[in-house]
Amino acid sequence: MPLDFDEYFALHARGAFREAYAALREILSNDPYWSKVGDLYVWCADLELQVTSDMCEARRLLDKARELGCRYPASYHRARGFLRWRMGERDEGIRDIEKSIELEPSVRNLMTLGEVLSSDGDERAAGVLRRVLDQDPNNCLVHVYLGILSSKSGDRGRAILLAKRAEKLAASAIDHQEVGRLYQEVQEFRCAIDAFLNAERLGCERKGELYAALAVCYFWLGDNETGRKYLQWAIKRDPKNEYVRYVFENSGDLMKESGIDTDCDEGDRQ
Repeated sequence: MPLDFDEYFALHARGAFREAYAALREILSNDPYWSKVGDLYVWCADLELQVTSDMCEARRLLDKARELGCRYPASYHRARGFLRWRMGERDEGIRDIEKSIELEPSVRNLMTLGEVLSSDGDERAAGVLRRVLDQDPNNCLVHVYLGILSSKSGDRGRAILLAKRAEKLAASAIDHQEVGRLYQEVQEFRCAIDAFLNAERLGCERKGELYAALAVCYFWLGDNETGRKYLQWAIKRDPKNEYVRYVFENSGDLMKESGIDTDCDEGDRQ
């Protein structure tokens, strides 16, 4: 592969997804050969969701990939399934992701299915995530998604335990952001704030979502001034993001909720 791809892979490996996406789009714009390879448009769709959450553009990119054809159909089905799930086509999306696992039972494909099933509170998630643990026992995100599943099933204690385990395993900005999401799910808002701020320090790409999540945490803790500040930053950073819009549209109700005084001091982290 040309040197441009070396740059792309290096950026992607260190989590600089916005820069990696720019490098990939430049390759597609300047190289007639690679612009006709469908698999690269699947990579673009993945990054589009990672960096901008623009689902319409991601769908356009996946349509282009299908038109050109893909040498690695498992990746295409995983990306299309995750997009369809996010767009509300839940059952169709899950079937697509399951198809990707049939073609290639990789950690990434299994993780995608585990993520969507746990978010839906689907008990099938546990079995899928255990398959990931067999291959990668220290996977931070598996613990997060198992925690979300426990929370949705009503077992808050186990969810908090899994959040603490995940926090110890967290290494990347995405890890810390997802740990924060789990703490937010179980209403441990001070712990969530710590995790989200760790994600920001490590260069989180989805800053709009991150700031919106921080706004929610501060609203719930009764600090409406700080919550409004983060919400303003979220809107400025990513006004079209679905989660940012949701928080903005419901901010009035969120600011009425206060008095939850959860704490997450160093003793809680042991």
